[in-house]
Amino acid sequence: MLLLRLSGFLVGLAVHFGVISVAQAATDCGVVTEIYQIECESLLQLYQSTNGAKWRHNEGWNVTNTPCGWFGVSCENNGVTVIQLTGNNLNGTLADFRGLPNLHRLSLGENQLTGTIHDFSGLPKLQWLHLYKNQLTGGIPNFSGLPNLQTLSLGGNQLTGAIPDFSGLPKLLGIGLYNNKLCKNPKLNYYNLKWRTQIDDIANCKPPTAAFTVSPQTGEAPLTVDLDASRSADYDEFIDKYEWTANGQILSGMQTSTTFTMHGEYTIVLAVTDIEGIITTTQKTVTVVLPPLCQTVTEISQRECESLLQLYQSTNGAQWLHNDGWNVTNTPCGWFGVSCENNGVTDIQLTGNNLNGTLPDFRGLPQLQTLYLSRNQLTGTIPDFSALPQLQTLYLSRNQLTGTVPDFRGLPQLLRFSLWDNELTGTIPDFSSLANLQGLSLSRNQLTGAIPDFSGLPQLQTLYLWSNELTGTIHDFSGLPQLLGLSLRGNQLTGTIPDFRALPKLQALYLGKNQLSGAIPDFSGLTDLKYLDLRNNKICKNLDINYAIWPIEQARYNDDTTWQAQLSGFPTCPVNK
Repeated sequence: MLLLRLSGFLVGLAVHFGVISVAQAATDCGVVTEIYQIECESLLQLYQSTNGAKWRHNEGWNVTNTPCGWFGVSCENNGVTVIQLTGNNLNGTLADFRGLPNLHRLSLGENQLTGTIHDFSGLPKLQWLHLYKNQLTGGIPNFSGLPNLQTLSLGGNQLTGAIPDFSGLPKLLGIGLYNNKLCKNPKLNYYNLKWRTQIDDIANCKPPTAAFTVSPQTGEAPLTVDLDASRSADYDEFIDKYEWTANGQILSGMQTSTTFTMHGEYTIVLAVTDIEGIITTTQKTVTVVLPPLCQTVTEISQRECESLLQLYQSTNGAQWLHNDGWNVTNTPCGWFGVSCENNGVTDIQLTGNNLNGTLPDFRGLPQLQTLYLSRNQLTGTIPDFSALPQLQTLYLSRNQLTGTVPDFRGLPQLLRFSLWDNELTGTIPDFSSLANLQGLSLSRNQLTGAIPDFSGLPQLQTLYLWSNELTGTIHDFSGLPQLLGLSLRGNQLTGTIPDFRALPKLQALYLGKNQLSGAIPDFSGLTDLKYLDLRNNKICKNLDINYAIWPIEQARYNDDTTWQAQLSGFPTCPVNK
């Protein structure tokens, strides 16, 4: 007996000093029957995230398998409807309670909750939300997922930012936001809301402060300046967006840079937008002066010299294959590829010269007549060149230019232009203001939409639009009596082929690789037609037309497939009975 008592005494000491632990039974949500398992788990998430073991009252929590009997929990119809744990020493962050879709009331005021507030979008039946007198931070969600919310108590926290637009909560009658660092968004109309008087004493949000530095603010062209808006601030919350307007560009970000390639005074505008959508702007001026080279030029004006140097600088002129004289001598009419007449630049010929960069608008060259910049590595969009009224020839083929095709309405003297083999998108303008145009090439791009009839171009001789993504039917182009060559192959054109009887001078017609259908028309009236390619369509031969006698030499200039060989590949049209 003495031995048994001694053993019991030693076991008691071991338990007292923690040598032997006694495990407490924990809740097993898998065997709970009063509510769904996910609701039980959501309750335990709250217990664990707020140090439930230290709550003032936690009877039943994480002990029994009957959560509807836990302290502060009420249930109806197998669902948790109320959690009432006000002033219960909850210490930690809020759970989102996503697993409690039947919750009507959540009262967690007068605790030590920290962190931000969830939007509680998983609680569509919630009517009461009391989180007052905690240490919650951040902004207030708009609770758009709580259409039944009636009272919202968030006072006595450390919440910041603008009071949201609660107009999507039609049942909201009472709101408590006292003792926070909140403000009213002046862009919102709170005064149509039932609880508006409860925020009368809260001030409007202050606009953000816009401030920035420019470095350097003065210098010779080309001048690259760094822009830094880190001095901007927002008293109420934080700045959501930085937008700069500089040098004809829209830039973004707290820090950025831009380059000015021409002399002049430039205004840089910074607009900062805070999270409430309030915008504040400020601006500064950058002064760009001419480099010494252009100040000593006498052959042409300083502005023309500067415009040439803008091209040199924007396309990495130091790496051109040929740049003799450029940015070195003060005789620009002798620079490689430049020609002048009457003290003005008239021609720029830099085809295949490794120009790498973006195109300037050549605004300073009003006498320019020809511009050859094909076969380079030019990128970016194409200017409209509206300051070049004398321009007659524009060749920008085989580059990597993007964006849409300008209508060039400011170039009334334009005779021919070629933009083929770029990466241009969008639709084709009708170029109705280019009445003198003779040659137009937009092939091998990514142009879409229908083909205009170009009826405003009576002098047009060549029209090349092959290898795009053009759709619709083909016009008869009756307004182009001078047309010699028409290439529309490699598109997605549908419908039948016109007979082009209004094009008596047509010599080359390429319509292959489309989705054209119907009978091949009678082209016997096109006596000058030498090249004809209609392959890879859904067309057929009309038995009443003798196609074999046409004087077609071959399919295309660089394809010697005979017309007879093409004919053999077309089926005969079915005869209507």
